[in-house]
Amino acid sequence: MFDTIGSKHILQRAPSEGELRERGFNTIYNSYTREPRCMVLNGSAHTHLPGITISQSKNYLWHLRAEASISGWLNGSNIQLPGNDEVETFMSKLSAYVFERTGIPFDARTAKVVRLDITKDFQVGMENVISAIGAISQNKLNKYRKILYDDVNLEFRNKGKRKTKKINFYSKMHRVIYEKLDDESKALAMGILRLEVSYTSNDSIDRLQKQYDLPSKDSSLFLTKSVSDGVINKTIQEFNAGGILAQRDTADHLTLLLQEFSPTRAFTLLGFINSLSIYGKDFYKIEDLGVKKRTYHRYQSDCRKAGIIA
Repeated sequence: MFDTIGSKHILQRAPSEGELRERGFNTIYNSYTREPRCMVLNGSAHTHLPGITISQSKNYLWHLRAEASISGWLNGSNIQLPGNDEVETFMSKLSAYVFERTGIPFDARTAKVVRLDITKDFQVGMENVISAIGAISQNKLNKYRKILYDDVNLEFRNKGKRKTKKINFYSKMHRVIYEKLDDESKALAMGILRLEVSYTSNDSIDRLQKQYDLPSKDSSLFLTKSVSDGVINKTIQEFNAGGILAQRDTADHLTLLLQEFSPTRAFTLLGFINSLSIYGKDFYKIEDLGVKKRTYHRYQSDCRKAGIIA
């Protein structure tokens, strides 16, 4: 699956700085010549709107680049990764959005990939997330520089001056807490260890294209299940993480709950199940949690109805 993609087209003519400024773009000037170096329309962290940059390369060609989180823009957050149908919807929506904001035609399907984040979620159980990250951190791979942040975010970057590729293993729940998202988001993120492989340079995109024998850098060729699965499986093998990331019994909990209850109720019960794994049976007795006894037993009864607990 995928999270963020950045793609670009080469423009046939120089853009109108004045027109773009009227459309909300900011101009960044060359510090020596004071000529316009690029024009930027920043994305929104709140709405996940795409960022758009129009810049001039060293060979004097103008490039129109758009970048966005697929699920973030479509669904308001990237907690749930997009399916194949959502990728197609995203490309149609991105084409229309860029044209609306710039007045310049932009085909997202044929735009050339310049950045790509390939991701997969593993439901390992809330009690196992930190230990799983710790186990993966024991890997010593000469071509990567390793950084562990607060035991919940493990980052590997390629060595060398140019940072072309990044691999992250992190707790989605702790990321949601850091971003101060709502309780439903927390319920969805509980127990998830996310693997994210980021290609952030032309060199790394070139290697990915060659690896999968793609005829061009068109976005539609990269945003496929075969590329996504191939990258994730190779990374898991490289880090010897197959056993560590093996999905536990809790992986099917949400599916079972959704068969019996509404999504809102299912997410609430998913949070209850993860609380059981963290605090143990009868955790309503822990006063600081603020869970009432009758609420606890009602949730317990619903989980029994779904066949999750005995």
